[in-house]
Amino acid sequence: MAPEQEQGRTDLVDERTDVYALGAILAFLLETAGSAGAIPRAIRSVASKASQREPAARYLDAAAVSTDIARFLDGAVPAAHRENVFERLGRFGARHRTAILLVLTYLVVRALLILFLGR
Repeated sequence: MAPEQEQGRTDLVDERTDVYALGAILAFLLETAGSAGAIPRAIRSVASKASQREPAARYLDAAAVSTDIARFLDGAVPAAHRENVFERLGRFGARHRTAILLVLTYLVVRALLILFLGR
């Protein structure tokens, strides 16, 4: 139950009250899914924003929650999440894995040629 419902503040009950419930359900699912380290911070940020105590700090409606979850599933950054440098590098590496492996292979072969053939 959203805090505004619990307090009997019917003047504050709106779409964001439903968003709180969605956030609570998502947080429960994430909690039962496994250890906190195994769950990406980006999706935990979505659950956290949806279940904020203050209605103004939550998503405006369920469509906004859905959009952020879809962004996460598509490999993009949800609006509720601020990426750090390592997360950004990890997403870049995942998107461009083949190109990175090709460049690394070239560099290793080139280094071996220089080492053994002096070229």
